[in-house]
Amino acid sequence: STRKESSAASDVYKRQVFTSQLVELGLENNSIDDRGGVVLCESSRLSSLVEFDLYNNRFTADVARAIAQNPALAGVATMDLNGNIIGDEGREALRGSPYLSESVLERLERFGDDESKLEVDEEE
Repeated sequence: STRKESSAASDVYKRQVFTSQLVELGLENNSIDDRGGVVLCESSRLSSLVEFDLYNNRFTADVARAIAQNPALAGVATMDLNGNIIGDEGREALRGSPYLSESVLERLERFGDDESKLEVDEEE
């Protein structure tokens, strides 16, 4: 069932038409797994994105690496990855990204002792 759901999410995303006007994408609380998350976060169609909310899905370090390696996400000012299980490996990938802005990376922080939570946010 999970494989079918992930495949369906991936298929829907691939058919989705993004325009240069897309500045905010909120996908919080959708139980998206790594497969769908990686497809999404590797997309070059996210280049106009300023706010990216991925709160509370099922992402691991694989999705964090996809985010870190995507130059299209260089313009993101606010990103929420709380509620995912990206771990230390995912956090390190984000910190080492040549594309995420310094202001975003400066706000990279852990919440409590829960290693599954990470927030990248820029104050306005």
